[in-house]
Amino acid sequence: MNLDKNTFEVVLKILKFNEIDNIYFESIDWNKIIDLGYTQNINSSIYYSLKHKNILEKLPVDIKQRFEEFYRNQSLINLGLKSQILLLLKEFQKENIPVILLKGSHLAFFVYQSIGQRFLRDIDLLIPLDKIEKAYKIAYNLGFIPEFEPTPSDFDFEYENHLNQMTKENKYVLEIHAYIHKLSKYYNIDNNYLWENSIIRDVDKYQVNLLSPVDLIIHLITHISYQDNFALDLRHYYDIYITLNYYQDQLNYNELIYLSEKFNIKSGVYIVLKVIEKLFDFEFKSDFFSKFCIEENIELTNIAIEIMSSYNKNNGDANMYQKYRGLF
Repeated sequence: MNLDKNTFEVVLKILKFNEIDNIYFESIDWNKIIDLGYTQNINSSIYYSLKHKNILEKLPVDIKQRFEEFYRNQSLINLGLKSQILLLLKEFQKENIPVILLKGSHLAFFVYQSIGQRFLRDIDLLIPLDKIEKAYKIAYNLGFIPEFEPTPSDFDFEYENHLNQMTKENKYVLEIHAYIHKLSKYYNIDNNYLWENSIIRDVDKYQVNLLSPVDLIIHLITHISYQDNFALDLRHYYDIYITLNYYQDQLNYNELIYLSEKFNIKSGVYIVLKVIEKLFDFEFKSDFFSKFCIEENIELTNIAIEIMSSYNKNNGDANMYQKYRGLF
């Protein structure tokens, strides 16, 4: 889509929450806001901010109803996905299969403030390599059917990071991961390290592992940069902004820099966090970026924003992004 800069700026102010009061609402084209929020998978978060700033009731009735519908539908989807996670955890626990809850599921259920605030469409689970086949069989017995039946070689995970997607009742999608992304072995993000640093949390009466705050940030950043070459929507950057705020008292920024060097992902981490700084006016410490020892490249930061803002989940065409591959 062609980015309407004024609409985009309004959306950013709404998402930053504290800046909502600085918006002149009478001049807003709310249909443009909803259209942008839809393509960027962020309407539920827009709703949440408007609702908790007591602004929703001031909107035109039809606009208010559309936002409420987005949020209600997303809440139902997320509750359904959570119920499936609980079923999986129950059976995995019987077989002593540990689980790290990845990406959207981690964020929706442990970081975001409301069950329907974060757009979510699938379940991503990291399973120890020696437990993958058993976990697959359990998921299959619970009704998750793969797009293609796996062969023995599919469980070797030499090249892929997860099994083929499994779907239940045509609405619940599950990905069982052996690595957090395809680049793990190339970027030295060791699974043993992730498990050793993971945090155990309760989901109802079951236990699940979560990535540590700094590992979660790194995972979200590498997903945007090295895995998807920045061809992702605003939601993924908002995830990082929300996570930085949520874990602000627990994050060790020196450790973040150290690990980005160790994992050979320094450039991607630097650029994504520069985008966060620019989009959300996030205040990093004055010497933070200088510690990366990278020459600032404003052009690449702007390119990353351009790629994100042009994202449209309806076209499915990633070719437009290929000319930028390797720049990061």
